[in-house]
Amino acid sequence: MAQCCGVSNSRKPSSLCKGDFKNFEKIAKELEKWVDTSQRSKVSSQTSEPQDRALPNPPISLPGDSSALTELASFDPLLMDSYSYVYTVVQEAVEEIAQMGETMQDMSLLTQQAQQAQIGKQQTLKQVRNDILWARMMPLNEILQRFPRMVRDLSAKNDKQVRLKTFGTNTLVDKAVLEKLFDPLVHLIRNAFDPWYRATSSADETRETL
Repeated sequence: MAQCCGVSNSRKPSSLCKGDFKNFEKIAKELEKWVDTSQRSKVSSQTSEPQDRALPNPPISLPGDSSALTELASFDPLLMDSYSYVYTVVQEAVEEIAQMGETMQDMSLLTQQAQQAQIGKQQTLKQVRNDILWARMMPLNEILQRFPRMVRDLSAKNDKQVRLKTFGTNTLVDKAVLEKLFDPLVHLIRNAFDPWYRATSSADETRETL
Protein backbone atom coordinates (compact mmCIF):
# COMPACT_ATOMS: atom_id res chain seq x y z
CA MET A 1 0.00 0.00 0.00
CA ALA A 2 2.96 2.33 0.62
CA GLN A 3 4.14 1.79 -2.94
CA CYS A 4 0.88 3.02 -4.46
CA CYS A 5 1.76 6.60 -3.51
CA GLY A 6 5.36 6.34 -4.66
CA VAL A 7 6.90 8.32 -7.50
CA SER A 8 5.94 7.02 -10.90
CA ASN A 9 7.34 7.95 -14.29
CA SER A 10 3.94 8.21 -15.92
CA ARG A 11 1.55 9.46 -13.22
CA LYS A 12 1.71 11.74 -10.23
CA PRO A 13 1.35 10.25 -6.71
CA SER A 14 -1.98 11.95 -6.09
CA SER A 15 -3.55 10.68 -9.32
CA LEU A 16 -2.20 7.19 -8.70
CA CYS A 17 -3.75 7.05 -5.22
CA LYS A 18 -7.07 8.31 -6.48
CA GLY A 19 -7.16 5.66 -9.21
CA ASP A 20 -6.29 2.85 -6.82
CA PHE A 21 -8.84 4.11 -4.30
CA LYS A 22 -11.56 3.99 -6.96
CA ASN A 23 -10.60 0.39 -7.73
CA PHE A 24 -10.72 -0.52 -4.04
CA GLU A 25 -14.04 1.23 -3.66
CA LYS A 26 -15.46 -0.66 -6.62
CA ILE A 27 -14.26 -3.99 -5.22
CA ALA A 28 -15.67 -3.12 -1.80
CA LYS A 29 -19.08 -2.34 -3.28
CA GLU A 30 -19.12 -5.63 -5.17
CA LEU A 31 -18.20 -7.53 -2.00
CA GLU A 32 -20.86 -5.68 -0.02
CA LYS A 33 -23.46 -6.66 -2.62
CA TRP A 34 -22.31 -10.25 -2.40
CA VAL A 35 -22.48 -10.15 1.42
CA ASP A 36 -25.99 -8.66 1.34
CA THR A 37 -27.13 -11.30 -1.11
CA SER A 38 -25.61 -14.01 1.05
CA GLN A 39 -27.32 -12.62 4.14
CA ARG A 40 -30.72 -12.53 2.45
CA SER A 41 -30.26 -16.08 1.22
CA LYS A 42 -29.29 -17.22 4.69
CA VAL A 43 -32.26 -15.51 6.33
CA SER A 44 -34.70 -16.85 3.74
CA SER A 45 -33.37 -20.37 4.20
CA GLN A 46 -33.71 -20.08 7.99
CA THR A 47 -37.30 -18.78 7.77
CA SER A 48 -38.40 -21.36 5.26
CA GLU A 49 -37.00 -24.26 7.29
CA PRO A 50 -39.65 -24.15 10.11
CA GLN A 51 -42.45 -23.89 7.56
CA ASP A 52 -41.18 -26.95 5.75
CA ARG A 53 -41.05 -28.85 9.03
CA ALA A 54 -44.65 -27.85 9.89
CA LEU A 55 -46.02 -29.27 6.66
CA PRO A 56 -47.07 -32.93 7.09
CA ASN A 57 -46.66 -33.70 3.44
CA PRO A 58 -44.09 -31.83 1.30
CA PRO A 59 -45.56 -30.44 -1.90
CA ILE A 60 -45.13 -32.49 -4.99
CA SER A 61 -42.73 -31.03 -7.51
CA LEU A 62 -44.40 -28.99 -10.20
CA PRO A 63 -43.44 -29.16 -13.84
CA GLY A 64 -40.42 -27.04 -14.53
CA ASP A 65 -39.26 -26.93 -10.86
CA SER A 66 -37.55 -30.32 -10.81
CA SER A 67 -34.05 -28.90 -11.19
CA ALA A 68 -34.51 -26.44 -8.30
CA LEU A 69 -35.93 -29.11 -6.02
CA THR A 70 -33.15 -31.46 -7.01
CA GLU A 71 -30.55 -28.88 -5.99
CA LEU A 72 -32.44 -28.19 -2.75
CA ALA A 73 -32.64 -31.88 -1.96
CA SER A 74 -28.94 -32.37 -2.66
CA PHE A 75 -27.98 -29.39 -0.48
CA ASP A 76 -26.07 -30.51 2.59
CA PRO A 77 -26.97 -28.47 5.72
CA LEU A 78 -23.42 -29.02 6.98
CA LEU A 79 -22.17 -26.78 4.18
CA MET A 80 -23.82 -23.84 5.92
CA ASP A 81 -20.81 -23.67 8.27
CA SER A 82 -18.53 -23.30 5.26
CA TYR A 83 -20.73 -20.56 3.86
CA SER A 84 -20.73 -18.81 7.22
CA TYR A 85 -16.93 -18.96 7.31
CA VAL A 86 -16.71 -17.57 3.77
CA TYR A 87 -19.16 -14.83 4.73
CA THR A 88 -17.02 -13.91 7.76
CA VAL A 89 -13.86 -13.82 5.68
CA VAL A 90 -15.50 -11.67 3.02
CA GLN A 91 -16.89 -9.30 5.63
CA GLU A 92 -13.43 -8.91 7.17
CA ALA A 93 -12.02 -8.28 3.70
CA VAL A 94 -14.62 -5.57 3.11
CA GLU A 95 -13.69 -3.89 6.40
CA GLU A 96 -9.98 -4.08 5.60
CA ILE A 97 -10.57 -2.62 2.15
CA ALA A 98 -12.57 0.21 3.71
CA GLN A 99 -9.70 0.89 6.12
CA MET A 100 -7.26 0.81 3.22
CA GLY A 101 -9.42 3.31 1.38
CA GLU A 102 -9.43 5.65 4.38
CA THR A 103 -5.66 5.27 4.71
CA MET A 104 -5.18 6.08 1.04
CA GLN A 105 -7.39 9.14 1.39
CA ASP A 106 -5.25 10.28 4.32
CA MET A 107 -2.08 9.67 2.32
CA SER A 108 -3.49 11.59 -0.63
CA LEU A 109 -4.34 14.50 1.68
CA LEU A 110 -0.85 14.42 3.20
CA THR A 111 0.66 14.38 -0.29
CA GLN A 112 -1.35 17.43 -1.31
CA GLN A 113 -0.35 19.24 1.88
CA ALA A 114 3.31 18.35 1.31
CA GLN A 115 3.12 19.65 -2.27
CA GLN A 116 1.54 22.90 -1.09
CA ALA A 117 4.19 23.28 1.61
CA GLN A 118 6.93 22.67 -0.96
CA ILE A 119 5.46 25.31 -3.27
CA GLY A 120 5.32 27.76 -0.37
CA LYS A 121 8.96 27.07 0.54
CA GLN A 122 10.05 27.54 -3.07
CA GLN A 123 8.26 30.88 -3.24
CA THR A 124 9.81 31.98 0.06
CA LEU A 125 13.27 30.90 -1.12
CA LYS A 126 12.83 32.80 -4.37
CA GLN A 127 11.75 35.92 -2.49
CA VAL A 128 14.73 35.69 -0.12
CA ARG A 129 17.08 35.20 -3.07
CA ASN A 130 15.68 38.28 -4.81
CA ASP A 131 15.99 40.31 -1.61
CA ILE A 132 19.62 39.26 -1.22
CA LEU A 133 20.39 40.18 -4.82
CA TRP A 134 18.76 43.58 -4.45
CA ALA A 135 20.64 44.16 -1.19
CA ARG A 136 23.94 43.64 -3.03
CA MET A 137 23.05 46.03 -5.84
CA MET A 138 24.60 49.50 -5.71
CA PRO A 139 24.36 52.47 -8.07
CA LEU A 140 27.25 53.04 -10.45
CA ASN A 141 27.62 56.54 -9.06
CA GLU A 142 29.32 55.04 -5.99
CA ILE A 143 32.57 54.89 -7.97
CA LEU A 144 31.89 57.45 -10.69
CA GLN A 145 31.61 60.23 -8.12
CA ARG A 146 35.31 59.79 -7.32
CA PHE A 147 36.51 60.59 -10.81
CA PRO A 148 35.62 64.32 -11.12
CA ARG A 149 38.03 65.19 -8.33
CA MET A 150 40.75 63.07 -9.89
CA VAL A 151 40.22 64.79 -13.24
CA ARG A 152 40.33 68.22 -11.58
CA ASP A 153 43.60 67.34 -9.88
CA LEU A 154 45.12 66.18 -13.15
CA SER A 155 43.82 69.25 -14.92
CA ALA A 156 45.25 71.58 -12.28
CA LYS A 157 48.54 69.71 -12.20
CA ASN A 158 48.99 70.00 -15.95
CA ASP A 159 47.31 73.42 -16.27
CA LYS A 160 44.74 72.12 -18.74
CA GLN A 161 41.00 72.63 -18.83
CA VAL A 162 39.31 69.21 -18.77
CA ARG A 163 35.66 68.41 -18.09
CA LEU A 164 34.34 64.94 -17.23
CA LYS A 165 30.79 63.91 -18.10
CA THR A 166 29.23 60.80 -16.59
CA PHE A 167 26.07 59.01 -17.71
CA GLY A 168 24.00 56.19 -16.23
CA THR A 169 25.00 56.97 -12.69
CA ASN A 170 21.80 55.35 -11.35
CA THR A 171 22.52 52.01 -13.01
CA LEU A 172 22.53 49.24 -10.39
CA VAL A 173 25.54 46.92 -10.32
CA ASP A 174 26.51 44.11 -7.99
CA LYS A 175 28.77 45.34 -5.21
CA ALA A 176 31.54 42.84 -6.01
CA VAL A 177 31.50 43.84 -9.69
CA LEU A 178 31.41 47.52 -8.78
CA GLU A 179 34.53 47.24 -6.66
CA LYS A 180 36.39 45.53 -9.50
CA LEU A 181 35.41 48.27 -11.95
CA PHE A 182 37.20 51.07 -10.11
CA ASP A 183 40.81 50.32 -11.10
CA PRO A 184 40.07 49.71 -14.81
CA LEU A 185 38.11 52.97 -14.99
CA VAL A 186 40.99 54.85 -13.35
CA HIS A 187 43.37 53.50 -15.99
CA LEU A 188 40.95 54.49 -18.75
CA ILE A 189 40.80 58.06 -17.50
CA ARG A 190 44.56 58.31 -17.13
CA ASN A 191 45.14 56.78 -20.54
CA ALA A 192 42.61 59.17 -22.06
CA PHE A 193 44.29 62.17 -20.41
CA ASP A 194 47.99 61.33 -20.86
CA PRO A 195 48.12 61.12 -24.71
CA TRP A 196 46.33 64.44 -24.95
CA TYR A 197 48.74 65.92 -22.41
CA ARG A 198 51.80 64.55 -24.23
CA ALA A 199 50.49 65.80 -27.55
CA THR A 200 49.86 69.33 -26.23
CA SER A 201 53.20 69.34 -24.43
CA SER A 202 55.09 68.33 -27.56
CA ALA A 203 53.24 70.99 -29.55
CA ASP A 204 54.23 73.65 -27.03
CA GLU A 205 57.81 72.50 -27.13
CA THR A 206 57.78 72.66 -30.93
CA ARG A 207 56.42 76.18 -30.87
CA GLU A 208 59.08 77.22 -28.34
CA THR A 209 61.80 75.69 -30.48
CA LEU A 210 60.62 77.52 -33.54
